[in-house]
This record gives sequence, structure tokens and C-alpha cells, in this order.
Amino acid sequence: MHWISPDFEGWPIDEPPLLDTLSDWARPRTVHMVWLSGDFEALRRHAPRLVAWRQRWAHVLQCLAPSDDAASELPSLLLADDKLVIKLMDRAHWRGRISCSAADIQAAREQIDALLQRSSDTFPVTTLGI
Repeated sequence: MHWISPDFEGWPIDEPPLLDTLSDWARPRTVHMVWLSGDFEALRRHAPRLVAWRQRWAHVLQCLAPSDDAASELPSLLLADDKLVIKLMDRAHWRGRISCSAADIQAAREQIDALLQRSSDTFPVTTLGI
């Protein structure tokens, strides 16, 4: 599963029901989730439940940040297991599009792959305060 957003602002990723569902999704099988964002610091400050969840489930969640030149290209989208793509078109009014079309999923996969090639690990599970 891939979640991509410039900052995940407005996403309900700190809500207990969602975190419980993600835990259930990750528990019984080998899965991998990738989050790509330009700003994880806001999540660290405003989503304490998510930070705790991230510590427990670090083995299934990889967090990446795009290179500076790719940061401006970040869409808001979710690709779920090559079966569904949700793309947010208008962040101000939360309007988007859900598609199960193979062509839309392939286009999203290609866009994600291009972004991932220009990204690096970020949002570590723990931070050292030295």
C-alpha cells in the first residue's frame, strides 16, 4: 500500500479506529506500506497516536521524503494493493476520484515509482536527543 501527500494534513491517520484497522491489516500477513511526504514533522507534533503506532509497526511501514526537486510534484493519493487508487484532486474542498481501473492503477504505480526513485528514508522510529 502506498500513501502519498505533501503533508498528510487533514488525513485521519491519528484516529484510533484507523490505527486499529491498520494494525489488523498488518498483523496476519506479510505486508508493506510506504508513506511518501514532504513534511513528517507536523505528524510527529500533532499525531501522537500515529507516532506510537509507527514505533510498534515499523517493520511494515517505510517513510520516505522526496528530493527537493520532486517535492513540488507530490500528489495526494492512496494506492491499495494494486486494486484501488484514490486521488485527491482538490485539497481545499476534499474532492477526488476513486478508481479500480487497471489503466488508472498503472498510471498511479508509474507516478509513484518515479517519485520513489528520487526519495530517501525519513521519519525515524526513534530520535536520539543528544
